[in-house]
Order: sequence, then structure tokens, then C-alpha cells
Amino acid sequence: MKHTFSQSTEDGLLALSGELLIENSSELKSALCEALASSPRLIVDLGKVTAADISSLQLLCSAHRSASLAGTSFRIDPTGEVIRSIAENAGYSCRTKGCRFAIGICLWDPEAQQARG
Repeated sequence: MKHTFSQSTEDGLLALSGELLIENSSELKSALCEALASSPRLIVDLGKVTAADISSLQLLCSAHRSASLAGTSFRIDPTGEVIRSIAENAGYSCRTKGCRFAIGICLWDPEAQQARG
């Protein structure tokens, strides 16, 4: 897994690439926590992720929950085909009401994420 973080005026961009697997979940968690602490609006770019597992989806959901509770904007753009496929196979992509921790927007609802952009 590789990651880069850049900050504009208000938006932070965390670009992730490579494999998001349980073996590097600690690194993913650290990258997400540091990015959330650095920006009031965080965009996570997953377009160059080549492999992922359920642990990465769980960490992304946890980061989204933390951001929602802190009043921070958190979205994924672009999701990337690998993440879309893993999310769909894990049953995440069919959520339309959002989770009970999100403020009205489900991380896995691409239409809501685009509208929020």
C-alpha cells in the first residue's frame, strides 16, 4: 500500500494505491487518522487500488463514522473498480439509507457522495 496526502485551502486529499489488505491495515488506519486530523473536508481517492479485502472496507467505514461524529466531511472519489467490486460482494453497495452513524449519507452510496461533493 502506498499513500499520499495533500491539503488545499479546506480540502484534504488522501490518495491510496496498491493493495489494501489486512497485512497493511495498521498503515491504512494511521493514514486515515492523520488525514482526518489534518482536514475539515477529506476526499479519499481509491482509483489506483489494485486489491482490497473486508478489513479495508471496515476501516473506511470506521473513518467515515469518526468523521461524521466530528462534523468532518468524508467522501470517496473516485471509488475505483476494485473497491466497488469488493463492496458489492460484501453487501455494502446496496445501502441506500446509510448507517446509523452517518449523518444522512452512506459512504457506499455513489449518488449521495456525488451530490455531497
